[in-house]
Amino acid sequence: NLGFVTFQPSELARIVLVLWTADRCVRLAARVRDLRGGVGPMLVLALVYFGLIAVETDLGGALLFFMCILSTMWVGGAKPLHVWGAAASVGAAALAVGATQEAYIRARLQMFLGASGNEQLEGSLRAMQSGGLFGVGLGQGQFRNHGVPYLESDFVFAQVGEELGLFGMLLLLGLFAAFLWYGLQLVVSIRDRFDALASFGLLLSTSLQAMLHVQVVCGLAPPKGMTLPFISH
Repeated sequence: NLGFVTFQPSELARIVLVLWTADRCVRLAARVRDLRGGVGPMLVLALVYFGLIAVETDLGGALLFFMCILSTMWVGGAKPLHVWGAAASVGAAALAVGATQEAYIRARLQMFLGASGNEQLEGSLRAMQSGGLFGVGLGQGQFRNHGVPYLESDFVFAQVGEELGLFGMLLLLGLFAAFLWYGLQLVVSIRDRFDALASFGLLLSTSLQAMLHVQVVCGLAPPKGMTLPFISH
């Protein structure tokens, strides 16, 4: 908390590390395929930042960060075995340790598996259901003041469903799909390798965050506080 605004360091770390990884891939050129002198040091630094974000505690943000860095390495020329081997091993280890050592992670996994309830998620589902096809009207939703906390940020997709209905949710998903499609077309058209890699990493960062937000709000992923880019607040 900076006094006049709250700030999430992991958000800045994700941007900075994407740019740094893109730069390293360009500088290493063909050597990026080498584990010891190429992708290995990048993985070590990514793991350091992953650990710092995870102990905030923010395991979901740490995993999102790690996936963005690994994907940038992969597109930058790293061997798939190095990249996705690291993703599988680190992801599995993090979830195993988190589920056994961190009570909040264990509780969220139990909620996702149906072993316990989650009033926030149940409220968001009721909000979306109440919207019907076209919603109750922009700014007319009742759940923003009664029932579901964080509707302006971590659960804003539910507010879209209540106030703009199924039509509004599909429109929003279509806009994000268009953002991803035209973003990828832009990446492919860029001639400078660093600019292309950095653009890809940042595009993926935004798109993955949006996908996870929607999945959480719809109950398709364990509860995780994650804003919806361009929409929250």
